[in-house]
Amino acid sequence: MNKLSITIKGKYFNKHNLSVAVKINDNEISTVDSYGNINANFEYDKNAIVRHDFELIVTGKVQLLNSIDNFSVMRDQAIEAAYIIESMKFDDYDVMPILATAAKYYHTQNNSAKQPVVEDYTNWLGYDGAIKFTFVTPVFAWFLSDFEY
Repeated sequence: MNKLSITIKGKYFNKHNLSVAVKINDNEISTVDSYGNINANFEYDKNAIVRHDFELIVTGKVQLLNSIDNFSVMRDQAIEAAYIIESMKFDDYDVMPILATAAKYYHTQNNSAKQPVVEDYTNWLGYDGAIKFTFVTPVFAWFLSDFEY
């Protein structure tokens, strides 16, 4: 077995109740410090090329319900809070440029119907949802593959 080191430098914008987790293949592998940084290790078989599903999940977005302004009830408003990804590295290799084409942002955009929204990758995670992408171990095989896994 070999270990993949995953380092995410992030920060909260008006944290409120936001929480962040990282899952690989549906298993949570990380803890997030109070500043929003993530350090995790993932074990993999170095003798096989294997696909893995990565998720960075944000939950706990709070809404202000029935806010009152000038004695009139306003529509529900989301508190401006977000998790911001500043950098992401796999074994000290910067994967941020890869995310622009390999990752998608799945969220509910705090809409009343809770219909899922899928957007291109962004580093500003302002809704309950997840950044998702597939990667390959060993990581060098992923880098050599044009990220088509």
